[in-house]
Amino acid sequence: MAIPKAPQVRGMLLEETLLFLLRQSGYRTVDSPDNDPTLKKHGAGIAVKGRGGAHQIDAIADYVIQQPFSNPQRLLVEAKCLKEEIGIPVARNAVGVLKDVQEYWHSGGKTKVAKSRYHYTYALFSSSGYKKTTQEYAYAQDIYLISLANSAYIQDILRVIWRLAPNNEAVEAWWPERFSLGDMRRSIRRQLVGGTGDLVARGDILPDFISACRTLNFSLLGLINGRFPIFLVPAEGVSIRSLSGRVTVRPRWDDDSWYLFRSEGNGTERKMFSFDLPEELFFMYARDGLLTAEAALNLKQAQMNEIQSVIQIGGEIRVIRFLTDNQWIEDLLARSNRGFTNREL
Repeated sequence: MAIPKAPQVRGMLLEETLLFLLRQSGYRTVDSPDNDPTLKKHGAGIAVKGRGGAHQIDAIADYVIQQPFSNPQRLLVEAKCLKEEIGIPVARNAVGVLKDVQEYWHSGGKTKVAKSRYHYTYALFSSSGYKKTTQEYAYAQDIYLISLANSAYIQDILRVIWRLAPNNEAVEAWWPERFSLGDMRRSIRRQLVGGTGDLVARGDILPDFISACRTLNFSLLGLINGRFPIFLVPAEGVSIRSLSGRVTVRPRWDDDSWYLFRSEGNGTERKMFSFDLPEELFFMYARDGLLTAEAALNLKQAQMNEIQSVIQIGGEIRVIRFLTDNQWIEDLLARSNRGFTNREL
């Protein structure tokens, strides 16, 4: 069995990191096809059935919170851990897969009406950001782009991933014989949730990765005013159990990353979460209504005053509202390389 190439290994490690971190944002990892008629085994992994064929997608998570008037939501995750910004071919592939699986209709028998089983969403995560053309295309096609390039608190994990798989030769030095990418994925997944005895890599090199993921322990998917997704990575010492239903924060760029700051009183602030904010994508959401034209011009209306996240603790579902002000929009515009008046809002 051929040893996977370094980019595949880095992508797999990042995908497993994200699925592990998202478990407390209401997502449950899909580990096998079981009796799900929309899934099938594909080599050592899982494939999602589409109208035109089956598509191997091993990073799959179901949203455990059922929304009314909707089929169950299923998230398809693809992660790229590269040095360069992600180009448009990756987004085009995601669009093709999403279209095909959305058109797969399953019928339980001749007497039953065919019905779609899931409402699919597709999220691309990148350690290096996205080209402008990729952002424009993905936005138009409802592919969600999450950049990790300028999110400070996930960089330790990214550094461990790059140390494990900087190139093909480094991967070959520790990869177990006769182990597929799917075998390693399942082994890591078991270990992350508390399993033991599953790490079989040569030289015992994977514990640093497991430790880094467990140290971070959780992340949150946030929605700015219900539309623009951001990936919130907690600072050291931030406990998910300590988050109340309403948290007043100030989003601000600080040297290397965007952060959510919370006032600690006495004029001091604390960094709670880091996140990345692809500016071109942000302005496309703003242009199409996340910010009104009037608010975008005078920056006085309270249009960006909430970031909402859902968390799950011990089966209990809670909504966290991070309440903000508009100063951070001014900060974002000040950092933009192009004049604001050139943007068609």
